[in-house]
Amino acid sequence: LIIDEGWQQDYGMWSFDTGKFPNAKAMVDELHNMGFKVMLWVVPYISPDCNAYRELIADKAAKHCMRCKDGSIAIMSWWNGYSAMLDFCNPADYEYLDNQLKKLIKNYGIDGFKFDGGSVIGYQSCINGDVDDTVSSQARNSAADSFIMNLRIHIIGEEKAPYNGCATNIIDGINTVWQILFRMLWLPVYLDIRLFVPI
Repeated sequence: LIIDEGWQQDYGMWSFDTGKFPNAKAMVDELHNMGFKVMLWVVPYISPDCNAYRELIADKAAKHCMRCKDGSIAIMSWWNGYSAMLDFCNPADYEYLDNQLKKLIKNYGIDGFKFDGGSVIGYQSCINGDVDDTVSSQARNSAADSFIMNLRIHIIGEEKAPYNGCATNIIDGINTVWQILFRMLWLPVYLDIRLFVPI
């Protein structure tokens, strides 16, 4: 069962919106008791007006998020507004998101994540300058792919843009050959959604 967009109070805030989900842990436990695996929709965007963004930029040494050529944080235009974007070529961002996802697993019992957004086009949609191009878009997507592949949990990726590491359907038990085939053909991720639904 995938809880899609809207479970957070804002993009980049890695806890359930208590206004919508007063007791998210109890809800997830009940879904588990019914036989469901529970997944959350995740994007690499951080809303610039939320506390998570302010905490990230306060850590000057880590240089979190994608940057413009002048060193300022790049603000990206995407289908749901304007946000900063995690940079998986930056070890600090890689570790940051890894820690946030682990907390969701620990605090709520989440089983996996549906990764969305962050395609090559996303790297080209900066509204406040030119994105630092010392690292290519393809290299950034390869880094995102590495992040996702290293997660030993259920994963579904929805993006299907070329070079996008999120165009991946990884499910425990599917062998590597099938993983590669899915990635090469960019088959709809929902082909295997039945594997998450109790019978």
